[in-house]
Amino acid sequence: MASRRYSYNPLEPLEEFVFRKRFAIHPLPYYLGYVWFVAAITLLVPAVYGLIFEKPGSEGFRVASDMFEFGVLFVALGYVTTRLFMPTRRLKRDEALLLVVLTWIIIPLLVAWPVAQTLRIPFVDAWFESVSGFTTTGLSMFTGNVDPAFHVYVPSVEQLPKTVLLWRSFIQWIGGIGIVVVAVTIIARPGGAARLLYLAEGRSERIEPSVVATAKRMLLVYIIVTIVDIIAFHIAGMNWFDAVNHAMAGISTGGFSTKNNNIAEYNNVYIDAAACFSMITGAISFSDWYNLIVKGRVRRFLQSPEFQALMALLALGSGAAVVILLRYGYSLYKAIRYGVFDIVTTLTTTGFENSPLTNLPPVFKGLLVTFSLIGGSAFSTTGGIKLLRLIIAVKALQWEAESASAPRGYIPRRRLAWIILDDDMVRSALVLIFAFSVTEVIGTLIAAMFLPPKWSFADIALETASALGNVGISVGITSAAMPLAVKILYIVLMLLGRLEILPYIFAAHLLYSRLVGWVRARRGTELLEMPVHLPARASARRR
Repeated sequence: MASRRYSYNPLEPLEEFVFRKRFAIHPLPYYLGYVWFVAAITLLVPAVYGLIFEKPGSEGFRVASDMFEFGVLFVALGYVTTRLFMPTRRLKRDEALLLVVLTWIIIPLLVAWPVAQTLRIPFVDAWFESVSGFTTTGLSMFTGNVDPAFHVYVPSVEQLPKTVLLWRSFIQWIGGIGIVVVAVTIIARPGGAARLLYLAEGRSERIEPSVVATAKRMLLVYIIVTIVDIIAFHIAGMNWFDAVNHAMAGISTGGFSTKNNNIAEYNNVYIDAAACFSMITGAISFSDWYNLIVKGRVRRFLQSPEFQALMALLALGSGAAVVILLRYGYSLYKAIRYGVFDIVTTLTTTGFENSPLTNLPPVFKGLLVTFSLIGGSAFSTTGGIKLLRLIIAVKALQWEAESASAPRGYIPRRRLAWIILDDDMVRSALVLIFAFSVTEVIGTLIAAMFLPPKWSFADIALETASALGNVGISVGITSAAMPLAVKILYIVLMLLGRLEILPYIFAAHLLYSRLVGWVRARRGTELLEMPVHLPARASARRR
């Protein structure tokens, strides 16, 4: 009988000791320990690039070294947290929702800290850039202006080291597929926690039976389409570094660029076409890509209701944009080139720009506001309301009209292609459309209170819709010279738009109810502990 080989692990006694001595804590802070790992990934990848390709002793190499040190620190903190503690029980659904909201708030804060330290810029500007990246918005503070609140110069995009440029693109790429999806794919084990986190981030669709398998398939499709976009940008005329950065910004529908003037810097119609292709690939649903790339179901891909709606809206919006620009004196070539590009970049919520938006007519800006709030497919990297909810809302109106004119007892067939719709889906779609509309109005009014009067109401509405819809196009309002109050406002709007507003409302309600319950329990305990003083007659009767 052959003897079994045994490889001695010198760290095994230490690991066993640590495992036995783990402290049991609430599951919420335990799973927040994994936040350190995700934050570390977003720092280590661009830092490794900078350490390899930047010249030693240069500013870029120094920035890469600092980011690498912070990344290693975050890994150490994550490892200590997850190895030293263990959850007392399984994660509940409401706690998973709160965990996702906290994750999207905390990670941009953590990553902004080393960026502010290494670039020596105000923290609020680094925080704005970090939130804009993770939420795939694309509004940038790196505009070459002085921050009026702190009197510190914030460099322009082309003054940044390549390490920081890659960092901006990479956090958009991570944010596009979703922070929690990345965590589930790389860190989390299969089970209830992974499923709850996946659902809490607003991703109810699955392309595989399990959530972890779905997340891995999503990442595989994401990487394949990203590579295709990189090749498209390079063939169009970009160098490999710019092609990689713009492809990550395009597929994530983020919009960060390596140039101050964005896509307009190249003034190349082929690069415009490659950017449109990249943006549309990001607006298509992951399930549709899975059917096309992995399953080879071309007909299923082409018959997808969201894909058909995306193509139809792009065609209608582009036609309307071209007509508007022609009426305002644009040539046919410029009207087609700039009008189609602006519709694609707003509907896909990407934010690439191939021309200035400041001098556009107000009616055109109103069209862009509408398309900024609509967004792309529901199971994609886009922001906004999403096409599926818009289709459901339109179908609901159609069903109501049919029910009003139909005989008593008639029940309309609520079906969208192969999707069976119920009352909850209709109600959710209508509530979300209402929430986005109200938030856009309130955000525009608040921004108008703090911005200089030189900006028109149409400009402020478009900039606000760009932040709320995670679009990234700008008429020039967003810069380091922007008032601090507007920076904070747009940070809040970007975070609200990324998780589609409602999870933050649910999380606030959950925290409020927990706080009220704790206060009531505390008062009840104090009342029970209070001494009871009986009246004199009552005490005499007892005697």
